[in-house]
Amino acid sequence: MRQSRSSTSRRSFLGATGAAAVVCAAPRDASAAPLSQVEKANEKVVNEFCAVWATRDADKIGSFLAEDATFRMIETSPPTKGREKIMSGIKEFLVKAKSARFEVLRSCVMGNTVLNDRVDHFELEDRKLSFHISGFFLVVDGKIKEWQDYSWPKVDPKDKPDS
Repeated sequence: MRQSRSSTSRRSFLGATGAAAVVCAAPRDASAAPLSQVEKANEKVVNEFCAVWATRDADKIGSFLAEDATFRMIETSPPTKGREKIMSGIKEFLVKAKSARFEVLRSCVMGNTVLNDRVDHFELEDRKLSFHISGFFLVVDGKIKEWQDYSWPKVDPKDKPDS
């Protein structure tokens, strides 16, 4: 059996994502435990990271990533390791993009893990693109240590249940 090279195995991610999807889909009960200060801070880091994409400022985007961050653009791509390598790819993309915007539809936070349901919008020279994404973020010491995006094939976010 092949060893996983990521610190997050596919099995643990799918388990966490499945559990988080159930939690996120359910209405927040009045008796549900409020988010801890750490969870609020982690959600803020991820939401600010998503918001800063609209500036297309690579330095600001990169400032949210840990030096040893890992990024997987989609579930079928290999991980990119290290902030410098991640930012090299992002900078290359941002040069081509006339606009970039991450529209966060909802988030679910459990400790250092932040999951978000979002639509990423990009305008390139010759076309506009939108992708419905489930984002997985591991936040450690106020920085994004792991970032993995999973696509929703042919799912219109407007057809999803209200949060």
